[in-house]
Amino acid sequence: MTKKPTHCTQSNKFYFSILISKVFHPCRKGITQLLVLVMLAFCWQGHAQADCASALALTPGTPQAGDTTGQAGSFSDGNVAPEVNPCSANYNDLEYWFEYTAVETGETLDISVTDITSNWYGVFVIDNCPDSAPNCISAATNTSSNADLTLTTPSLTAGTTYYIIMTDWIEGETTFNMNSTVNPVLTCTEAVFSAGTVNADCVAGTFTIDLEFDSVEDGTVVNDGTNTYPIIAGTVTTGPYNDGDLISLVVEHSDAACNYNFVSIVSGCPPANDLC
Repeated sequence: MTKKPTHCTQSNKFYFSILISKVFHPCRKGITQLLVLVMLAFCWQGHAQADCASALALTPGTPQAGDTTGQAGSFSDGNVAPEVNPCSANYNDLEYWFEYTAVETGETLDISVTDITSNWYGVFVIDNCPDSAPNCISAATNTSSNADLTLTTPSLTAGTTYYIIMTDWIEGETTFNMNSTVNPVLTCTEAVFSAGTVNADCVAGTFTIDLEFDSVEDGTVVNDGTNTYPIIAGTVTTGPYNDGDLISLVVEHSDAACNYNFVSIVSGCPPANDLC
């Protein structure tokens, strides 16, 4: 595979040559020079974000549209060290680069790339430019489909700049939308859950749910949407519920950032005449 060079497309080059030839017209020199500068700027902007040095600042919370058409990149097509994708050496074509500098040690980054129109794409998070021996932080690929790409990084380090690269294996150009969210460092401690049990009462046509907690920490209550149940170190029983109901439970805390849930819990009893 051969990367496309980081210059204008053939059509842009054609118009550029026309403008250059007109520079020598004695009556239009000033105007034409201005047009040449405009064309140069257009050409340069068309290939921004194509490599590590021109990475676009990530804007968590605000989607960013991208297009890999004509993108060259910083990874080596021939996998020549050190400019190798540390997450997957095969993904090194049509690169579109973003960068993000972590604010707090321990924060994480959610990445979701949507509206992809080509297959064999991947999104990769690394901690340096390819010529500086980066580490692979996180990665996701869609292999032979054009499915969305999602990942959550491990804890990041404050002050470190991370690079998020959209790139492919087979040089199939695509537009896409980059979505990102920063998950701040938690200032609370989650209640420690260890096990859960659904207890069916098929005679009454109801069921209850037992949740086992090893410790309360900053936990307050379990909320089923109708009732709340105080969290204790031990067994918390919720219900009863009607057989077949879908139940979602939220483990709430004094700081909602620590909340977590259990969804679509259901119990099903056999029909009354089924003796098996």
